Amino acid sequence: MTQWMLELPHFRLNGDGSLTIAQKDDNPVDLETILPSGDIESIVVAQFDKLNSDYQEFLKVASVVGQFKIIDIKNFISSQYKKNFTFLKSEDDEDDSEENNEPPELLFRNLDRYGFLKLIYQDPDFWLESTYAFSSDMIQKAIYTLNTFSKREEIHLYFAHLFEQEYIANPDRQDLLVSIYDHYSHSPDKQKTKVYLEKVCKYYFKLKSMQEAIKYYRILFKLFRYEQYSTELTAVSNWTLSEWHKQIGEAYLAIQKYKEAENHIIISLRLMDVQIPSGGFNLWWLLKKVNRHNNILYQSSFEPSSNKRKKEKKYKVVRGCLLLLSEIYNYLHKQNLFKLSIKMALMWSSKLKVDIKYVLILSLYSMEYITSVIDEKRNFQVGITAMNKAKLYLEKFDNTLSYDILLIHDSLAQCYFILGDWKNSLSHWDCLISKSIKLNELALWDKGIIMKAFTEFHSGNTEYCLKTSSEMLIKRKSWKNQCLAYACVFMNFILQNEEEDMTPTLMIMKSLSELTEKMNTTNYSIQLVFFGIVGQVYYRFGVPLIENVSSGLVKIVKYLDRLGHPSWGALISFPHILDLLYYAYYKGVFMYDNYERTVCLGILFTLINTLERYFAAYLIGIPVLALARGLYHLISGEYNLAIEAWRNGLIDKDEERLSNIRLPYFTGKLYGLIKKYSDDPVEKDIASEKYNDISNMFSYAFGDEVDESFKKCTCLVMNDDVKNKVFQELLNKSAVQGQNNNRSVNYITQQQNILSIDMKSNLMNENIHRGIPERSNTSNLLQSIQRKQLITSSKNISNVTSATSINATNAPRRNY
Repeated sequence: MTQWMLELPHFRLNGDGSLTIAQKDDNPVDLETILPSGDIESIVVAQFDKLNSDYQEFLKVASVVGQFKIIDIKNFISSQYKKNFTFLKSEDDEDDSEENNEPPELLFRNLDRYGFLKLIYQDPDFWLESTYAFSSDMIQKAIYTLNTFSKREEIHLYFAHLFEQEYIANPDRQDLLVSIYDHYSHSPDKQKTKVYLEKVCKYYFKLKSMQEAIKYYRILFKLFRYEQYSTELTAVSNWTLSEWHKQIGEAYLAIQKYKEAENHIIISLRLMDVQIPSGGFNLWWLLKKVNRHNNILYQSSFEPSSNKRKKEKKYKVVRGCLLLLSEIYNYLHKQNLFKLSIKMALMWSSKLKVDIKYVLILSLYSMEYITSVIDEKRNFQVGITAMNKAKLYLEKFDNTLSYDILLIHDSLAQCYFILGDWKNSLSHWDCLISKSIKLNELALWDKGIIMKAFTEFHSGNTEYCLKTSSEMLIKRKSWKNQCLAYACVFMNFILQNEEEDMTPTLMIMKSLSELTEKMNTTNYSIQLVFFGIVGQVYYRFGVPLIENVSSGLVKIVKYLDRLGHPSWGALISFPHILDLLYYAYYKGVFMYDNYERTVCLGILFTLINTLERYFAAYLIGIPVLALARGLYHLISGEYNLAIEAWRNGLIDKDEERLSNIRLPYFTGKLYGLIKKYSDDPVEKDIASEKYNDISNMFSYAFGDEVDESFKKCTCLVMNDDVKNKVFQELLNKSAVQGQNNNRSVNYITQQQNILSIDMKSNLMNENIHRGIPERSNTSNLLQSIQRKQLITSSKNISNVTSATSINATNAPRRNY
């Protein structure tokens, strides 16, 4: 005790051991200002003991509330303690005592000698309605502990009742729920504690304050002595418990904790007697049951049948859980589970009336079946029918603004993109872009913008593509968005006449070089785009954008091999990777047995595997795969097979009007290769004419397909040994291991299924980018189904009559 006093300048230890105070006439020491050393709580308590006793009582009560109105504390003291403190009187109260010369408000402030309180809100009319709080949590806690346990309970219970009555009188005051729960949780009334804790959970969930919602839900589970990941319960019904798990699962999903979210959603479904088997016979039987039900739904053109109202609530909750699961599995790239959850969601949703959720499920379901065209022709018909219905139902809800609407436009835009219907795809990308801005959903805005630019590029509208890409460059500065935007801009610039003006291309290359230093993404598909551009610039212009180009090319191999799902980012990388590979061939890279050739072969092999595995159903996949396979045969010296592969990629070879060509960039590349390598003079002339016509109509300057004399040669004889060697060196596995999970791909069957529906639109003659096209209430999706026979022995599939179309004007091949 003496030690800390000796550290102060006012105290001195005499020779006889006595302690004296060094007083100065002009600066006397106030002993009350001297505080003992120790922790903050000790100092606060020491200061507290020196305050007015009535004010001490006031602070003790106030410490239980935290932030308070003075009138509330006064009412408690007057009703419970039967006391009327002078400093708590209003200015209008009459007081004849001579000692009260100060106004009550000033007296109240003067009593707070140590600044324990701070003013939050000053009521100008009635000072007792002013709001105060403690200067710090530590001060409040120190004073709070001075109350006895029973006194705390008494005060908590009083204010719990007080705030509860305010809430009952005005239910909109949901901000009171947290205070009511907090006070009840420190009172003996445990039943009310549970009731208001549940209300607090739902309150934060409704506010989208997911961290707080999770925090209070965890307390709720603990309060009911309930293990989070167990279905055992006490004192709570299965229905209530299921609702809790659904909401906390959704909260975890919102903060991207997917495993926790999946656990809670699955528990929620189990509590409603909905099981999702992990495998084996039970999973097979469930799939069989779901597919049978959805097949019946398909035969009725996806018209749902309403069920009894008493089960409606359960069906909606189950459907909601399954949609959440589909979102989780989509993020985790668990494609089989994603498909299962969507199919189950459709089955449960078909028992309800049509609403926005049903349209969303139909759009997701249609995309799943359209991408399954490679497996079975009938899947394509199912997908088209579901897409038609989703489009039709969307007319009823498109005026609303919600996240579900964004997802529907996203799904339909992807469906039309897969089918090569650029006009409808662009209209949905436009809707997605405009609506996502209003809802501030930047991730969907990013996707809409870049996919719109990509769609415009492949439809032949390079001018609009450049405009859309530039918009992203200006508005979004993140590395990912800048990389994707530059990818589209770069492809447009290199299609200009390079010899006349290389300035734009050089400027983009400079920007890409600067972008290299800022790379900050772990997304494989976005890195594929970047390193694809790096390789393209290196082999086309001889400029290294990164210090070690070889390591960047190896990453392309690894990322293509790791890709576990169809990715729109990977889709954007294909033109750059193909350009990289063909220029590597022109520069003789495949002639010499070295590491550079091994890396380029690795890119080619993994590209073909990826296209066959994930993009076989995409219309754009036909010419891309044809170019990759053609190069494969070209390297082997198999020129006839290469030309045959390129011919198979000409999806519009019989098209009379060039403006109706759906993929003019890739079609021009294919004709240029046929013109260069074909020995048939007739075919060579036709290819040359088509090549020149496409170049002129779409203002393309391909620049690389110059018809010059060359010697036929074999760079390398391709076989399984070569593949195994490349895969072993770059990926440390054999080519067989790399293809174990691949589905067997029948290239011709793929073409027949995709091309069995004509999805063309004349984008050169229609200004579809100036706004969202108007929809006709009496219109359907696709007007005509026009057969394209690629092989005479193929099975006739012209009975696909489920796809109809929107009527409009000025469409030379098909009307919208």
